[in-house]
Amino acid sequence: MVQIDFIKVTIITLSFSSLYALYNSNIANAQVGGQLGLEQPNRSSVEQLLRDWQSSSQIESGSAAKTIIEVKVSNSTVFSQEELAVVTSPFVGREITFEEISTIRNALTQFYISKGYITSGVFLPPQNISTGVIQFIAVEGELEDIEFLCQPLVSSVEMDTTNSERGSSELKPKCPQPALRRLATSYVTSRLRSGAKPLNRFKLNDSLEQLQQNPLFSRVQAELVAGSAPQKSVLILNLTQAPALSSVIAIDNKNSSSVGSLGITAAVSHNNFFGFGDSINIESGITEGISTYSLNYAIPLNPHDGKLIIAASRGRSKIIEETFAPLDINSRATTYSVGFRQPITRSPSSEFALGLSADVQNIQTFLFDDEPFSFNLGAENGESNVTAIRLTTDWIKANPTSSIAAKSRFSLGLDFLGSTINDNGTDGRFLSWNGSIQWVKAVNFRKNIVLATRVAAQLTKDSLLLGEQFTLGGFNSVRGYQYGYAAHDSGIVGSIEVQFPILQDPQGIGTIQLVPFFDLGTGWSNNDIDSSNTLSSIGVGVRYQLKDYLYATIDWGIPLVNIDNRNDSLQNDGLSFSIRIKPF
Repeated sequence: MVQIDFIKVTIITLSFSSLYALYNSNIANAQVGGQLGLEQPNRSSVEQLLRDWQSSSQIESGSAAKTIIEVKVSNSTVFSQEELAVVTSPFVGREITFEEISTIRNALTQFYISKGYITSGVFLPPQNISTGVIQFIAVEGELEDIEFLCQPLVSSVEMDTTNSERGSSELKPKCPQPALRRLATSYVTSRLRSGAKPLNRFKLNDSLEQLQQNPLFSRVQAELVAGSAPQKSVLILNLTQAPALSSVIAIDNKNSSSVGSLGITAAVSHNNFFGFGDSINIESGITEGISTYSLNYAIPLNPHDGKLIIAASRGRSKIIEETFAPLDINSRATTYSVGFRQPITRSPSSEFALGLSADVQNIQTFLFDDEPFSFNLGAENGESNVTAIRLTTDWIKANPTSSIAAKSRFSLGLDFLGSTINDNGTDGRFLSWNGSIQWVKAVNFRKNIVLATRVAAQLTKDSLLLGEQFTLGGFNSVRGYQYGYAAHDSGIVGSIEVQFPILQDPQGIGTIQLVPFFDLGTGWSNNDIDSSNTLSSIGVGVRYQLKDYLYATIDWGIPLVNIDNRNDSLQNDGLSFSIRIKPF
């Protein structure tokens, strides 16, 4: 049976190279951690305010000791009475002096500070404590305003939050509007408000670091200064926007040799297309027998990076092998998708997100150029249609020595919008799960030797149409075999590799790694045709990276399971390569 190659919807996973890039970026973040961290602020004005309010108290120094039965704190929006009771419990149930009452106030204030509320504290209002109850009032600091500057600071990356006086700040008057090119300042301020009221240095620091990781900005500088009142502060920002427009050109032999393995792909992206943080990506690829086009547009919906994602792709392929060329076998594939992705928990080093999307896919196969013909199980008159709802979860966590990423996707095929429905059990109605997990670990941090592992799987009890099947062979699967050698309903593939640095000059001529690897994959189907396949290989690869401009890989895989190769190509000789160039 001839297998037709086409553009198919697959689960999006991080490649080893992209996960390793995340690992490297985390090392960079760790190296500037001291600059990004928030320091203990100058609290003199806040403390003076608390002392002034306390000086009016009717409890005087030298008063007789009183037995305290309860300590209350009002106006606290961030701590419960039970949490604050842990601080005050050593003073309850015994006689205390005025000096110890001041100690209680200091302990409560330090509790606020230790939790990141650096401009908050408590004071003792006028009261009569003859009942044995002491009442404190919390004063919680807040971020009064966020101002934007035009000129850079001294450091390339700096977040100085010493809460200095406005007049003593090294920063100059704020930038006249607009402070940002084609981007509303509300895009930034809305992402910093989570740590603004009450002002929390930990939350504010996380928000600033996440802003630094945002592709819209290449540099984030910040200073926290005193506001119009002692418990109020102003955050002064100087943001350097990154170029919104970027491009990538890739040359590789990752496609099946039956449609031309050698291909070129060009992509252009803009991260602020209409000026509110929306992004668009347009991509086109060609081989001797394939032409593809895709469009992806993402709209930010909330300050927590929730996005509406709209995507469309079209592709045409043609069998170019000499044996089948006279038959003029070709296929066409179209996919439309709309979805929503929302991070649930986020920090500078981790993220957990949920996503929901709806896809409509159409695949048509032809003989003699335009005669519909069914080459694959379940297709009707050469055509198969799928309408699917997909629920995704993805999680990523990184630190200076390791990174881990996991993704899960459940797909439910529906009898809707013309889905292929037939009686043989292979149609557009199905339930499948697809997932992957990848882990990168520095086994020798000083020498930059890295272990990378990856496992991807698909499981289903249904017989799937070709566009939903799990493929074996090729890059990101089992290297040493041609791409898409086998397609099954279910399967699992795993890889392990060790990256040894040969040359390390990231700011000069680049970095080179030697990468021995082992790949193993197996697949099986829920029908009587081509029920299972198992592939495995060992090999070695070389990686070269020149800053952000050039990334090249070449892998030589030695098959451990013999198969019948139909043609002569680099892939069938176990060689695959990729060259990615970033012109701008």
